[in-house]
Amino acid sequence: MIADWVDEGVEPTAGEFWEDLGACSGQPPTDPPCTAYEWSMFAPYYVGEQVAWDGHMWEAKDSRGQEPGVHAAWKDLGVCSGEPPLSAKRGQTRSAAALPDMPNVPPKASGMFDRMTPAKCAERANLAGRPQGWLMNRFSWCQMGKLDAYYSSGKCLGNTTPCIPEPAEYYKADVMPIGYTFNGVEGRDQPKGDTARDIVVEAFVYNQSTYGNMPPGNKLTLGMDIGNKTRCEHVTSRGGQTVQNHRTALISSWIIDGWATFRFRCPHGKASTKRIIEWLDGANGVKEYVANDELVSFTSIKPYANFPDWPVKALGISRHTKYITGTDKWLVGNIIRCDSAVESDYKAGGCVFYKTNPAVHWKPLVTNKAGTKTWDIIQAYQHYWNACLDPDAQTWPDNPAKDIAGCDIPPSRDTGYLHREKEKQAGSNQDATYVKCSRMWPGYPSSGDYPKQCDEYPFASTRQRTLAPDGTSHFYGEWSFCPIRANDNEKAGLYLKRYYHSDRVLYSDKFRNRFASPPSGDPVPARAQLCGTPSVAN
Repeated sequence: MIADWVDEGVEPTAGEFWEDLGACSGQPPTDPPCTAYEWSMFAPYYVGEQVAWDGHMWEAKDSRGQEPGVHAAWKDLGVCSGEPPLSAKRGQTRSAAALPDMPNVPPKASGMFDRMTPAKCAERANLAGRPQGWLMNRFSWCQMGKLDAYYSSGKCLGNTTPCIPEPAEYYKADVMPIGYTFNGVEGRDQPKGDTARDIVVEAFVYNQSTYGNMPPGNKLTLGMDIGNKTRCEHVTSRGGQTVQNHRTALISSWIIDGWATFRFRCPHGKASTKRIIEWLDGANGVKEYVANDELVSFTSIKPYANFPDWPVKALGISRHTKYITGTDKWLVGNIIRCDSAVESDYKAGGCVFYKTNPAVHWKPLVTNKAGTKTWDIIQAYQHYWNACLDPDAQTWPDNPAKDIAGCDIPPSRDTGYLHREKEKQAGSNQDATYVKCSRMWPGYPSSGDYPKQCDEYPFASTRQRTLAPDGTSHFYGEWSFCPIRANDNEKAGLYLKRYYHSDRVLYSDKFRNRFASPPSGDPVPARAQLCGTPSVAN
């Protein structure tokens, strides 16, 4: 068919936009294949020589060799398709550009957090390519970087005048380390000596290419550096086998098998006796030096590479260590925290990637064993929603200028973080809540058609609910109290405790509250309908 005028996106059918020119057979024409060798910035070219680059074939008009399509040294011969062939004459080799499959992905962390895979990391290349990499969650991390090494003899190519330098030989590759931490014994091979405070890094070297005959016969060392060696260490033996924190092999071997595994550990016996905690309040921070009851240790990991037998005259990377992203050894890519918290549900220990911003995601709908979705903790959910979205008008005590911490409701509602308190203090906070509610709603536990408990937000287990000596909040903001169904309140408390365990949220750790959707009820019940009107408003 032929178009009467250009109208992008209109399907060709006889009518207003297209004229039918009759039937045809066969396949539409395709672009010719890229038959010339791929252009290289390090190779000399002669007048008339052809290369493939950026989906086009090119012919050299002079010997300068600048990038085709950017400089006028090349004549465009038209579009081509497919992967250009490798030049055996120039010693070109190339490994698969596709990311490898990963057979040893650990089970979901805490039974709920998905694990990183090469494909998932590549989907977030813009984040994974940063010096700190990408933290998918508290238990999975990845980083994407590049390796490159060059060598030039400095000699002239033949007897050319003026001198055309011999082409530089090179090795180039993409590198993707993927890190895993664990919560308790899940996913750990205990018979081989693994512990919950282990860190495992799977490193993939892919999309490798060489130019010249020298690089494949030289060695590449890829390894992982660990920080805080006083508290943490490389695992040197596993299941009776020696384990190293690096792999050294010929580049030709890396091209065939570009995979390496590294293991680290932060033993609880090496933890310090004291640690620093920080309470954040907006832009302000309060630091405390406390007993390290949870046996916390911090460390960092950072991938590096070197070429131990590369020629001394090499350009770019030499025999010296180079870090995969960022050349500064002390530019720490990520922080890992391991602990063996003393509370009963943490005794197995575990580690997390610490620089994530954890959040508890509240969901009013749950799926039961039969697959049916039912409303759950709905009154607690409605209370938290009102406290976060409209605290000055829809919460008690009454305050027309109230603001409450820990809420994250995009795009406009962000009131910072909550910080976890110690269990003993959480119990004292619950007692204070009972006294407050009993004064505001006398006899509330037995009022109405079902037993009630007084729900508070921020939660009793957070520092934002803890009273300072003068009776006010430790941090900015205030509270909301609401008598709700006892069953809803107890379940919400269990969910919150489960969240602390699954994300390894320790004393002083910050977190936010997020909501899957507005709660049921249109509109959401007002405070008087949900909580009842108190006898004493404050």
